[in-house]
Order: sequence, then C-alpha cells, then structure tokens
Amino acid sequence: VDMPTDKGQVRGILALDGFHLDADYDPQADQFLRSTLGTDNVTGAFQIADAAQVSDFKFSEDEVTIETRAKTSADGAGIDVAMAQAFKSLTETIAAPQPNGGPLAQFTYTMAGGVSGANLTGLRAKEIGALWKYLVAHGDDPNPRSDLKPLLQSVLPLWQEIRADAKIDDMQFQMPFGTATIKSFGESIDLSGLTASGIAEFGIKLEDLDVSSTSLPGWVSSLSPASLDLSLRLTGEDWDRAARIALDDPHFGESGELSPETSDQITQILMAGHPKIVLTPGHLKIPALDLAFEGEASVAGGAPTAHFNISADSLDRTIALLQDFAKAQPDAAQNALLALTLWKGLATTGAEGRLVWEVETSGGAVTVNGSPLPTGP
Repeated sequence: VDMPTDKGQVRGILALDGFHLDADYDPQADQFLRSTLGTDNVTGAFQIADAAQVSDFKFSEDEVTIETRAKTSADGAGIDVAMAQAFKSLTETIAAPQPNGGPLAQFTYTMAGGVSGANLTGLRAKEIGALWKYLVAHGDDPNPRSDLKPLLQSVLPLWQEIRADAKIDDMQFQMPFGTATIKSFGESIDLSGLTASGIAEFGIKLEDLDVSSTSLPGWVSSLSPASLDLSLRLTGEDWDRAARIALDDPHFGESGELSPETSDQITQILMAGHPKIVLTPGHLKIPALDLAFEGEASVAGGAPTAHFNISADSLDRTIALLQDFAKAQPDAAQNALLALTLWKGLATTGAEGRLVWEVETSGGAVTVNGSPLPTGP
C-alpha cells in the first residue's frame, strides 16, 4: 500500500497466509448462499505520515474464519442471514507521537481469542435495495417525489429480529502509563424491527478487569479486579403503528423531522403500548463491594411504576474506600459518604447477612423497604 492522503502519505504491507473462500450461491434455492472465508494468518505493517508526524501501526491475527448462511424467510417476505466469526489470537501495536513532542508512545494489546455470531430474520432486503437505488438516482432532487413514500412504507418493518453476541478472552493492554487485563468481555443485542410487538435488549458481561499504573492514586487498586454483568430489556406494543404515523408526516418526507403534533401522537401510542424495562438479575463486583440487582419498570394506564431488588455483601469496605478517595477529592467523597450512610440505614438484613433494599415507585412516591423517601425540595 502506498497512497497519498490530504496531509501526508500511507505506506505499508498487508499479507494473508492460507487464505481461502468457499461459496455456493444458487438464487433459485431457499438457502441461496453458503460461504466460508478464512485465513491462517493476517499481518499488516503501516506507516501513516500526517504533516510532520509519523505513526506506526502493526497487527497480526491468527486462524480467522467467517461463515455466512442466507435463506428465504419462512413467510417469503424477506431473507434470514446467519453469520459466525472467530479468531485464535490477535496482537496490535500502535506507536504514535505524544502531544508534547516527546518520543513515540507505544500501545500494545493482545487477545487470546474471540467468537461472535449474528442472526437476522425477515430482512426486507429486496425493498431496502429498491429504496437505495431510488435515493441514489434522485438524491439531488430539491423536493421529495410522490413515489418515495410507497418505497419507504415497503421496507417496514425493516426486519423481524436481530440477535448478535460476541466474546473475547484474555485481553491485555500495555500503555506508557500502565497496563490493564480483562479475563473475558462479552456483549449481546436482541433488537426487533418496527414490528407490532417490539423488543430491544442489550447486555454486557465483564470478568476480572485489572488496571495497574504507578501514576494512579493508591485507592484505585481497590477497584480491581472488577466484574460486571448487566442486561436491560425494553418491550412495547405498536412500534409498527408509530413508524407508519411518522412516514405519514409530510415534514418527515421534506426535512427528515417530525412535526410536534406527530411527535406527541407517537409518544401517546408508545406509552399506551405497555412499555416495560426489565433489569435482569446481574451483579457488580470489586474488592470493596459485591452488589446484586434486578427489577423492572413499566407504564400502565399512564402511570409509571417500578420495583427493584438490590443487595450488597457490605458497605463497610466501600466506605473505607471513599475515605481514601476523600484525601484527593474531599467534596465529591463527602457527598458519596452521606448517600451511603443513608442507604445503609434503610437496609434490611437478608440471606448470608447481605444488606437488602426493595425499592418501589408508584404515583411519584418512592419507598425503600417500605420507608418513603423525600421526593421534593
């Protein structure tokens, strides 16, 4: 690679060893695409010159595979696509100039391996393709044409559902100011299209994050290793109806914005569709705290209600950590200490001596273990 940029030049080498692509495409078959792409190793070394500054970027990735399957949806109204990806190891190194003009700062990170997958059902590929061709052909038109609206309506609900997840193991980061390691990191997503019953779920799972740096305050070591398991799920009704009302708004076709009246109507429809947010059982763990949580919030009859269960092994170590933090940030720590003291006083004792809080909200009132909290000034 050797090509100019607006401010300099990019030069480098990319090499693929053991590359292969096996594909079977038959447009007449229900499962019309099967492909497997892979390589034993991918390496790259690039130098990026930006004005007077030069940066180096190197990477190496082993045993990369990507599998793809595509078929006609069961109802014939779209296509279903499944993808799976994996790699055995990855190493990247970046050497970049420092803002103060000192020697190059080097950043290196490695991953022991990773996998990811995605399943997409009911993708309106044909209709989306037709819309894209139309926009390319008429993108310079000063005003939207009358035949645009039917094309926009035809792509709904875009797809039926997307499910995707990824997991990476044994990540290590080496930076000029310290190091960080993560035993595993995962994320997931479940997202419906603009269907009658809508779903949006997001999850993250982090295991044993450990940060080490001589430039950080001593109390920071009390935060490592840290683990987090968090998942939120939103459900509701009439997402498809709200989308069609948006498309019917002439302002949407002209400027891409909705009129206040349409925005209010969509809000009313969504709020009447029994929206609910569910916090699935999760946890946050650091040496100073073991916190578990779950609950849900919903709207019924226009009135929001919520119920959450929270428990902790103890707050004593957290309070001790904040006291150390107070040496550097006394004002911020003092407010946090006051809040922890209040919450500790509201707790009850549950199984294995854990502190427990049952939080309820209804009609604007908030209670913790049956005791009301002040909500006004």
